[in-house]
Amino acid sequence: MLIDDPVVEATLRRIVAGLEANPDRQKDLLQEALVHLWSEEQRYPGQRLSWYLQSCKFHLLHLHISGKSLDSPKHTCAQVAFPDNYAGQEEWPDTLEFDEGIMSEFNAHDVLSLLLSRLEPAEGAVLSRLAQGMGSCEIGQELGLTHQAVLRRRQTIAKAAIQLGVTGPLPS
Repeated sequence: MLIDDPVVEATLRRIVAGLEANPDRQKDLLQEALVHLWSEEQRYPGQRLSWYLQSCKFHLLHLHISGKSLDSPKHTCAQVAFPDNYAGQEEWPDTLEFDEGIMSEFNAHDVLSLLLSRLEPAEGAVLSRLAQGMGSCEIGQELGLTHQAVLRRRQTIAKAAIQLGVTGPLPS
């Protein structure tokens, strides 16, 4: 199993460290990455290691961007408690009662749809395959593009995502 490989765990730690500076959240994200890796390996056996790692990275990015707490009891000290007689409490949305996992899935779908609407068809085709967990080489083979062409389209996608505020610019 890949989750037992120390090299894979070290790679996941680097991915997590690039997403989150808070050590407690890093532990949570690493745990989430390991669970996702195990799940993907069960669902899609025989894929290349890069496919599994990229799937984990996209999963973690989705969790990180959604902003929801992975382990809310651990992070309750950072939450603000409003008094029972708070003036705006009647206006709190009823959607807070819904499962955050389901809602975050819808939110990710909304972000993906918004991003796809701003891209040319060629970039949209690449983004759709990235969302499926495919790597650049696999995308190039499926779409009949060179590796460099796929990378250029990924750069265009990244710029569009940054303009929409989906992700911050990469450090130079």
